Amino acid sequence: MAKEVRIVETASVNAWPPTTTDYLNGWQLRYSPGVYNRRVNFVLVPFCSSGDNFLDHIKVVEQFYWNSDLSSRFMDSPTSVFEELDEVFANQGYLIEALTWLNCKLMWPL
Repeated sequence: MAKEVRIVETASVNAWPPTTTDYLNGWQLRYSPGVYNRRVNFVLVPFCSSGDNFLDHIKVVEQFYWNSDLSSRFMDSPTSVFEELDEVFANQGYLIEALTWLNCKLMWPL
């Protein structure tokens, strides 16, 4: 099931690509100047691992978006390697702002 979820997540994220993408140890920092919505300006974090220094990463991300006059937003996923990531964000004052449900029917074998 995780494979199918990642395929759908990748397709969903790529449906509205940002103009700028930076990477931080598996975290994808997405940014499009002049576009003020969640679809392009967020950090995709599903490929991180529990060994990552999340607090340092969060500070780098906050500075990245602060420099662009944007709030830091993180997209977590059920396929995240590190299951306690929501707790890490909560301890830093982050709230779950928008849960997203995506329904799809795969039309080809995986």
